[in-house]
Amino acid sequence: VVEADGPLSDLLVDRSDAASRARSWTVPVPYRSTGADLVAAREAGAEVVEMEAASLFAAGRALGIAAAAAVVISDVQRADAPVSVDWSDTTGPLVAAVDAAIDASRARY
Repeated sequence: VVEADGPLSDLLVDRSDAASRARSWTVPVPYRSTGADLVAAREAGAEVVEMEAASLFAAGRALGIAAAAAVVISDVQRADAPVSVDWSDTTGPLVAAVDAAIDASRARY
């Protein structure tokens, strides 16, 4: 398990109206997870699936710098159903996440 920097994550959440903390499961390839994989990740506490956070946090740890991530939900996959994607609602949240990340970075550094 590789974790985000706690204080930087707090700043990121504090600067966003829609952000909250969640445990994620980092996968190397999208849409290759089986239903059993999803169930196991959920049972282990994962609330979202993404492809970058663990690498980002590991690099931050290795370099001795703070790292956090903002994830915008763009599609939904359930263990018992095909992937459902709706990209139309992601632009606003992505811009808000970038703004919150910039504000958090400025507050931290």
